[in-house]
Amino acid sequence: MPYLSAAVVLIGVLCLVNLLLTFGVVRRLRQQGGEPHDHGGGDSARPRLLAPGRTVGDFAASTTEGRPFGRETFGDGTLVGVFMTGCWPCQDLLPEFAERARDAVGDPDRVVAVVATVDGEHAEDYVERLSGVARVLVERDGGPVLRAFEASSYPALYVVDAGGVVAAAGIRFADLDGALSRTASAP
Repeated sequence: MPYLSAAVVLIGVLCLVNLLLTFGVVRRLRQQGGEPHDHGGGDSARPRLLAPGRTVGDFAASTTEGRPFGRETFGDGTLVGVFMTGCWPCQDLLPEFAERARDAVGDPDRVVAVVATVDGEHAEDYVERLSGVARVLVERDGGPVLRAFEASSYPALYVVDAGGVVAAAGIRFADLDGALSRTASAP
């Protein structure tokens, strides 16, 4: 009988510990759900973005259509979105990005979407949703375009001028609205 009582108490304690751990995991997932996805090992509450006034680094890449793309191909007021496959905030922002690209900018040559992947995974959905409203580039996380934008937190949004200088940067369109409205009125 004492063994049975000890077993019941032990199972009860293990269930309580399991419940506490589950609540901790759920709380942590909720906290991360609204923040940018960070692959840089840093604090995801403070995204690391290329600051306004800084110039995008040199890079050479190709769009999914095979067109060459580099810093010299930016038009004045180019909207740039950087997304990571498997990133929930990126997936949440994607429909708004496509809508803003279509409505606010209206010219697919003035919109760039960079889709970062790990091991080339699952970029097809992003490419399909962004084709027609943006020039789409797909590359591995840490690739040359991502290094040029110093992107280590996802999603990231930029407005870049023809010289490759960042006019605005942020993780939400509210961070870009002034620069984006000037982009919409640009020729």
